[in-house]
Amino acid sequence: LAAATAAIYVELRAFQTRVVIAQTNVRLQEDTLALAQARFDAGLVGERDVAQATTNVELTRSRVPTLEAGARAASNRLAVLVGLAPGSLANELELAGPVPVPPATAAVGVPADLIRSRPDVRRAERLLAAEHARIGVAAAELYPRLTLFGSIGVAAGRASDLFRTGSDTFAVGPSVRWNLFDSGRLRGRLEAQSARAEQALVRWETVISSALEEAENAMTGFALERRRLDSLRRAAEQARRTVEFAQYEYNEGLSDFQTVLDSERALAALEDEIALTEANVTTRYVALHRALGV
Repeated sequence: LAAATAAIYVELRAFQTRVVIAQTNVRLQEDTLALAQARFDAGLVGERDVAQATTNVELTRSRVPTLEAGARAASNRLAVLVGLAPGSLANELELAGPVPVPPATAAVGVPADLIRSRPDVRRAERLLAAEHARIGVAAAELYPRLTLFGSIGVAAGRASDLFRTGSDTFAVGPSVRWNLFDSGRLRGRLEAQSARAEQALVRWETVISSALEEAENAMTGFALERRRLDSLRRAAEQARRTVEFAQYEYNEGLSDFQTVLDSERALAALEDEIALTEANVTTRYVALHRALGV
C-alpha cells in the first residue's frame, strides 16, 4: 500500500509537470506564430507559414486537457488509497509540484541479506521451519514414551481427622506408551511429513529466487533510467539552442519555416519525455525498496 501510494503520487506530479511543459511550449509556439504573422503581413512569406504555425500551436494546446484529466484521475486514486473519498485531495494537490527526486545512488547493501525482510520471504521461512518441526513430532511417535505421574492428598473417615498426622496420602508411578504394532502407519506418516517439508523447501527456494530476480531488475532499471534521464537532459539543452538558432535564421530570412517547426516539435517532445523519465526514475526507486522489503 505504501509503495502504491508513493507511485501514484509520483504519477500525479508527473502529469502536472507535463501540463506546465505543454503550456510553456504553447507560449513559445505562439511567439513563433506571431513572428510568422508579422512576416506575412510584411509580405515576406506566404500564408502557409502562418497556417503551419497555427497548427503547431493548437496541436500542443490540445494535449493540455488530456494531461489535466490524467492528473485529476491520479488525484482521485491517491485519495482512495489513503482512505478518503475521490476528489478530497483536489484542493490540496491542485497546485503543480515537482516530481519527487530520489537520491543519486541507491545504497541498498546486499540484496540477498535485505530480501529476508520481505513478507513473502518471512512467511516461506516460517512455513519451512514449521514443516521441519513436524518431522520431529512424527519421528517421536516411533519411540516409547515414558510418563511419570503422581498425586498428593489427605484422607480420613471424619472431617475432623483430615489434618491430623497420618491422614496424608500420595501415589507415584511410571507410565509407558509405545505404538509398537502401529509402526508401519507411523513410518508412513513420517515419510509423508518429510515430503511436505521437502515441498516447503522448494517453495522457499522459489520465493527467494523470485525476490532476488525482482530486486536485481529493480536495481538495474533504476540505474539505467538515471542514465537515460541524463542523456535526455543534454539533448533538451541542445534542442533549446536549436530553436533559438532556427527562429533567428528564419527572422533573418536565412532558413525556411519548416526548420523552426521541426525544432520546436523536437523540443516539446524531449521536455515531455524528460518529465516521464523523471517519474520513471522515482517510480523505479520505490519499486526497488518494495522489492527489498524496506
